[in-house]
Amino acid sequence: MKDQIITKKILNWYDLNKRSLPWRKNVSQSKKHYYTLVSEFMLQQTQVVTVIPYFNRFINKIPNLKKLSKIPDRELIKLWEGLGYYSRVRNLKKTAKIIISKYHGEIPNNYEDLISLPGIGNYTANAILAIAFNKSYIPLDGNIKRVLKRYLYLKKDKEIQKENLIEKKSIFGISSRASDYAQALMELGAMICKPKNPECSKCPISKNCKSYKKKDFDLAKITKKNKEKYFILKVDPKKRMMFNPEESIDFNGHTGPFIQYTHARIRSLQRRAQEVKTTVEPSSKLHAKEKDLIKVILLYPQVIQDAAQQCSPAIIANYTYELVKAYNQFYQQVPVFAADQELDKNFRIGLSGFVGEVISSSMSLLGIRVPEKM
Repeated sequence: MKDQIITKKILNWYDLNKRSLPWRKNVSQSKKHYYTLVSEFMLQQTQVVTVIPYFNRFINKIPNLKKLSKIPDRELIKLWEGLGYYSRVRNLKKTAKIIISKYHGEIPNNYEDLISLPGIGNYTANAILAIAFNKSYIPLDGNIKRVLKRYLYLKKDKEIQKENLIEKKSIFGISSRASDYAQALMELGAMICKPKNPECSKCPISKNCKSYKKKDFDLAKITKKNKEKYFILKVDPKKRMMFNPEESIDFNGHTGPFIQYTHARIRSLQRRAQEVKTTVEPSSKLHAKEKDLIKVILLYPQVIQDAAQQCSPAIIANYTYELVKAYNQFYQQVPVFAADQELDKNFRIGLSGFVGEVISSSMSLLGIRVPEKM
C-alpha cells in the first residue's frame, strides 16, 4: 500500500513537471521503439541537454532501423561527431543489423534477447523494456540511484553496492504506467534530487525521505571499485600502462563491467531455465561456436598454472575476457531456448552454466566479485 502511495505521488508530480524531450513525442509504436533505442544509446554517459540536438539531427537523417543498418560508416560517425564514445554508435548500427536480420525489424521486447545485442547492458535493456514496451522495469541510472540512496539514507559501502540498490529499488513499487513511471523516477533525480543542493521543498516524496529528515544530503561513494581493479590487473605488470578512468568503466570492450554483465546474463538464463535438466552431450553435431567456446574453457587449468608460475594476474584477466568474448559470440549465433532439439537446448544451458562457473572462479582469484543480477 505504501509503495502505491509513493508511485502515485511521483506520477502526479511527473505529469505536471516533465520536460518536453524529442524522444517523448506522441508517435507510432514502431517509432517510439526506435526513438527509445537511439536515445538510450546516446544517453549512455552523456547528459540530456547535450543529447537533444544530436538526437534531432540523427532522427532527421536516419528515421528508422532499416536506414540505420545501411548507412555508410563515414556518414554515421559524422552524425555522431561531438558526442564521443564512438563505440556506442558502432554498436548501435550492429544492433540495427541484427534486429533487421534476426528479429524481422522488430526490437525485441524481452530482457534476454535485448541484452544479447551489441552495446546493450542491464540498464539499457531495462530502460527500453520500461519506456518503449511499458513493462514494469526500473532502470537503475545515476538519477534513480541518487533518489534511492537519499530516500533510504544508504551510507555504508555494503548498502550502496549495485546489487543492494537493485534489491532496494522495489521500495518504489510498480505502475500500470510503467513507461511514464520509469521516466518520472529519472526526472525526479535529474530535476529535484540533484547531486548538489537538492530542491526538497519541491519533492513529492520528501515527507518520508530519511535524508530529508536528517538534513544530510551527502552521497556516499563506493571506496573500492572492482571496475577499475580489473582494468589495472589485465595489464602485464612488467609493462607500462596509461590509466583511463572512463574506459575502465565502459560496458563495452575489455573491461570489468563487460565481464560482470556477461556473468549476470548467464545467471539470468539459468533462472529462466529453472527446471531444465542439463545434459553433457548435444543431440547433433556441435556448432562451430560451441566448439570454439569449449576449447577456451579447456584452457582454464593451464591458465591458472601459467599465472602462478609467472606471478601475473594479467594472464587470468585476459583469459577471462577471451572466454567472455567467445561466450557472447556463441550466444549471439547459436539458439539456446529456441534450439530445434530439446537435448541441444539442455546442453547449451549447461554449457552456459559452466562458463558462468569459470568466470566466477577466475574473477574470484582476481579479488573481484561478479553479481548474480545487474
